[in-house]
Amino acid sequence: AFSEYPNAKNYAAKFAKMGYPTEIKTTVRNNKKLYRVRVGNFKTRAAAKKEQTKLEKMENKKFAIVKPD
Repeated sequence: AFSEYPNAKNYAAKFAKMGYPTEIKTTVRNNKKLYRVRVGNFKTRAAAKKEQTKLEKMENKKFAIVKPD
């Protein structure tokens, strides 16, 4: 999640260039607006988990698996 929209947009664009569907969701946490970047649209949790592992290694960051809204 990013506190500034342009940062979220740039990160989403990075994954879009790799062929992943992306979207930016706005949320509020501790009275602060955050922009969450969602990557992918997987049919199964197993497929999402496989990509999660791949992306975490590639980005050296933690990714969470969430259900679509």
